[in-house]
Amino acid sequence: MQLNALHLLYAVSAFSIVGYVGFIALFFYGARKAVRTQAREELPAKVKWAGKFTDYPPVSVLKPCAGSDDDLERCLESHFLIDYPQYELIFGVRDASDPAYPVIQKLLNRYPKQDATIVFTGEGRHPNRKVSNLEGISAKAKYEYYWISDSNIIVHPHTLRGLAEELSKPGIGLVVSPVVGDCEESLGAAFDNLHLGAFVTMAGYAAWLISQDLPFPGKSVLFSRADFEKATSWNELGRYCGEDIILCHRLAANGLKFSVARHLITNVNRSNTFPRFFERHLRWAQIRLRTVPTSTFFEPLLGPVITALVLCLCIPSKLTFGIFCFAVVQQFLSELAVMYRLRGRIIAPKFIPLFFVRPFVALILWARGFVASRIEWRGNSFWMGPQSMILSEPPFRARLRGLLERSPS
Repeated sequence: MQLNALHLLYAVSAFSIVGYVGFIALFFYGARKAVRTQAREELPAKVKWAGKFTDYPPVSVLKPCAGSDDDLERCLESHFLIDYPQYELIFGVRDASDPAYPVIQKLLNRYPKQDATIVFTGEGRHPNRKVSNLEGISAKAKYEYYWISDSNIIVHPHTLRGLAEELSKPGIGLVVSPVVGDCEESLGAAFDNLHLGAFVTMAGYAAWLISQDLPFPGKSVLFSRADFEKATSWNELGRYCGEDIILCHRLAANGLKFSVARHLITNVNRSNTFPRFFERHLRWAQIRLRTVPTSTFFEPLLGPVITALVLCLCIPSKLTFGIFCFAVVQQFLSELAVMYRLRGRIIAPKFIPLFFVRPFVALILWARGFVASRIEWRGNSFWMGPQSMILSEPPFRARLRGLLERSPS
């Protein structure tokens, strides 16, 4: 191996180790005011609005539901317990045969005074089934502000207040909630929660401070109907798999910024299998690579264990072995600290070995995201094209067919 190649390996490993420290520091700085969903902090006596609102505005909470998620009743019930002056809950299910329907109906009977309703959305007209669901329930919304809130999350009673306070700031068009996974019992659920916290959310806070791009999955976002209708439409968003990122980009094109809420939301993953974990995060990796490719390209550098291992294997010595051991300890302690900051506790001791495996699984997800375009999502199969566009055929075949159709006969 040439000397310059050796220097390059050392440089990449050193850059990865130092850069990872920087990302961890950015995470703790960005999350310094974050409130865990388990926390019970008191509301401030007075809310200091930044100018857009004079009081908390009425909000339509759009809850797309499909199937029976882990702890679904507990997740949905947390939205009936929100401490907010005026809001409505609109649940969308395909039809009465959906397993979520009796759970929702049970909660409506339990809380008869809550302004809540169920909308049957049918199959919908968009390739993105979630967007089809949202389009159906948004048509019944009474208020100017939409809070899209996924069915498998638990929220703090003050979450909506915090979202509204952020949206009141000048120039803010969308507020997104940071996500933490919890309640793991199976191996797949533990992998999912660890990767969601120690990678997705950790890197999300850092990306927010660096690039001001949408850092977290859009499982909880607040925006106004007027800003939405100026920027895009359900018809457009329904063509994409990463509808949350496309929405953020369309709002940004109109001169609006986004902000991150104080309250973390809990994504309940109790019994997930490893294949389901891999399928979910592969889809997210594919979306990131197609919507924010510049930042996603450098994701492997967030695994200093990997670059240090490559260095150790290519240049075996006491020095490189020491670098590898340092990288292992550094990443392990950093991810422990991140998970504790997000959840107030780490994962169960039996899942501790996953900390050492997760970076390599993340590398596989990233590499697969480059070459794989086929998607399996809630029983639906399709292909993902540029900007996460949903295609009915492989992207290369779609491009070739488009060229043939446009060519003169």
